[in-house]
Amino acid sequence: MRNRMRILPLRARASRDVAFGRADYVPTACEPNPLAERGLPRQNSAVKHLLAAGREPSGLLAAMRNRRARALPLTPRKAQEIDASQLYRQGLKPVAGGRVSAPPRFPMWWSRMNVRFITLLCLIFGAMFVAASPANAQAPGVTSPDSSSANIGERVSRDVHEIYAKGLEFLTQTQDERGTWPAGEGVGPGTTGLAVLAFLASGEDPNFGPHRDVIRKGLRHIIAGQSAVTGYISPSMYHHGFAMLALCEAYGVVDDSDLYPPGERESQRSLAVAVELAVRAALTAQKNNRRGGWRYAPNASDADTSVSGAVVMGLLAARNAGIEVPDESIDRAIDYLVSMTAEDGSVGYTSASEGGGGESVARSSIVNLVLAIAGRKELQAYPLTLQYLVANRDAEPLWPEYARYYQAQAYFQSDVAVWKQWNDRLIQRLKRDQKPNGSFDGDLGVTNSTSMSLLALAVNYRFLPIYER
Repeated sequence: MRNRMRILPLRARASRDVAFGRADYVPTACEPNPLAERGLPRQNSAVKHLLAAGREPSGLLAAMRNRRARALPLTPRKAQEIDASQLYRQGLKPVAGGRVSAPPRFPMWWSRMNVRFITLLCLIFGAMFVAASPANAQAPGVTSPDSSSANIGERVSRDVHEIYAKGLEFLTQTQDERGTWPAGEGVGPGTTGLAVLAFLASGEDPNFGPHRDVIRKGLRHIIAGQSAVTGYISPSMYHHGFAMLALCEAYGVVDDSDLYPPGERESQRSLAVAVELAVRAALTAQKNNRRGGWRYAPNASDADTSVSGAVVMGLLAARNAGIEVPDESIDRAIDYLVSMTAEDGSVGYTSASEGGGGESVARSSIVNLVLAIAGRKELQAYPLTLQYLVANRDAEPLWPEYARYYQAQAYFQSDVAVWKQWNDRLIQRLKRDQKPNGSFDGDLGVTNSTSMSLLALAVNYRFLPIYER
């Protein structure tokens, strides 16, 4: 028969405590104790029956009997003599005759329950005090940009999962044998890099998950288009920037021991070598640039904020992956981007004069994001671009998929509350615009538009190291 726990009455618990050597319980004088009058401990019923039959208990019963024999008998504690003057000094009053009984001692379970109850009350009132303290008070309508409590442990909505899964399925079905995707005039390693980033950002294991082969084919295509001498990933620094970002994000999570089929590993570059070569090419191109940025050609002397943003984000990702990137290079790129920022927070394309009053949601997002990732929020360009982005969060920018890719990251890095509102509207829009096959149309071509739309949603997952806040 299955044993069941039962709640013992107070008197039975007292007998149990004493029987197991816990003699700190003292019963009141009203409790009968016939065995104590004869100086005998209480006996278990089984032990009683054995003794009555003239048999000595053995085994477990003998151990229980011996254990009880070592316990103190249940005898009432005698009243203690208390001096009346001593009671008066303690603020107490003596009873008649100057005698007072000692205070009753409660069972151990009662003391433990009181301690837990008091501890719980202290925690509740302490939490209420901290929440109501002036240091934690916040003015109505003011958000805390650097608060990360709003983005920890949250669930990703079903809409995001469905949109993302359909988009990845489209990219899986349209990848060609070379490992890249058709993108019209934009085909190249940059397009491949954006698609690979979309798969890496999904949170699926890149080594054992369902997309491991797609990711490896894409990485092989990027490395195949890289110069083994200069590290340049042609055909432009635009492609180089996005491809370098994909290599750096994959460098920390992809096991490249099986990046290539057996027999080809020895003759191919590893991810680590490819990342270092890509960083070297970006640094060399910047040294030849008089403005400290980058343009489409690696030997260009002028620069624009769009290409420069793609390359500097790749360099920041390389630094985050443990690759050495000189501070001088990051500082020069930041100085260039700050010089392109106008007083109203808009950012020019090739000259600062193009910024003032013009539409620059994408470029302002680039500058704001770079300053946040680089840890340079103290610069005046950071609050200016943030103010511009908040004021224009409902605007319809040119190249919308491209702008959303940077907007999502900039809002998330600067102000979580603003990002949440903007992200909710983005989810509904992408849910409406997504094609039945999972793709998105856009001016950048179907592959780039799909990849950048998914990457704007990928901030919800926060798996890419560059998305960490």
